[in-house]
Amino acid sequence: NNKGESVSTDTLRNKMVLLYFSAHWCPPCRQFTPMLAQFYEQMKAQDKQFEVIFVSLDRDPNQFRDYHASMPWLAVPYEGPLRQMLAQKYGVQGIPNLKVLSAVDGKIVVDNGVGELS
Repeated sequence: NNKGESVSTDTLRNKMVLLYFSAHWCPPCRQFTPMLAQFYEQMKAQDKQFEVIFVSLDRDPNQFRDYHASMPWLAVPYEGPLRQMLAQKYGVQGIPNLKVLSAVDGKIVVDNGVGELS
């Protein structure tokens, strides 16, 4: 989470997951993040069963930490290969990029979440 604490993936069970590929150095990302945060807070207030997970494409861990601190949702750890593996798996070519995954089977249900929310 944005406090640096680990969270079990069990907390995602039966929830729609929104993978948010973004980076601090990206001006369009910094424009979109507050819109996503507003959406996130509205949906959480309605007790919707979903979670946003930040997948950082920042260039260094300090940028990641600073940027994630402004977000109310979870993040994939900066260290390790998972961030790049997810970007490759979901065909991320540009950022910001928001993939919405089904709570049932984890398949993409919305490929262009940025366009849907903008």
